[in-house]
Amino acid sequence: MLRVGENILRSEPALSSSRSRNSISIVGSRRAKYSIPVSFEWARIAGANNFSVISGLALGCDTAAHLGCLEVGGHTVAVMPCGSNFIAPSSNRPLAKKILESGGSLVSEYSPDTPPRPFRFVERNRVIASLSQSVIVMEAETKSGTMHTARFALEQKKSLACYVPARGSLSSGCRSLIENYGATPLRNAADLVSFLETLSNVPVGGGEGGWHV
Repeated sequence: MLRVGENILRSEPALSSSRSRNSISIVGSRRAKYSIPVSFEWARIAGANNFSVISGLALGCDTAAHLGCLEVGGHTVAVMPCGSNFIAPSSNRPLAKKILESGGSLVSEYSPDTPPRPFRFVERNRVIASLSQSVIVMEAETKSGTMHTARFALEQKKSLACYVPARGSLSSGCRSLIENYGATPLRNAADLVSFLETLSNVPVGGGEGGWHV
């Protein structure tokens, strides 16, 4: 049985294998209605093309993005809203372990014994944006926590893109980012590959406040 995106990975043109330090964030709602399998598929494509995939280890789109990248042996970074002695959510402990075993990273700006708190999830989103050349929002309502990541990306002058589903309604947050803030609409895997190609020609660390992975 083919896994999500396997046929696309075989048919889409690959980017140069020599590019290994580019990075994107793939983020979205924990309660996503349609974009979780696409998050997985697009992270596979990014990971197969030597992009580090950065996300927040949350349920929903974040988990799918980490798993998709791991599926192709890619490098993924999970930014945590707590210290290293905690995993939030605790149900993602196996995923966190798999990320480390694959050579990826768990990143935190807090001391090891700092517990997760609601405001730290917002602070975590600032780091997600800062570590990335670009943020791709898969699905988010206007009041979603994911929108904090988009706002930080705009403040840091990072490029911003949003997934536009072929069927169904575009989420209100993605609609706002496209219409009001110039986010790039991405409708399919071919759009994603073109977007990644554009990013691959931008020096790593571009934008303000960018961190290196």
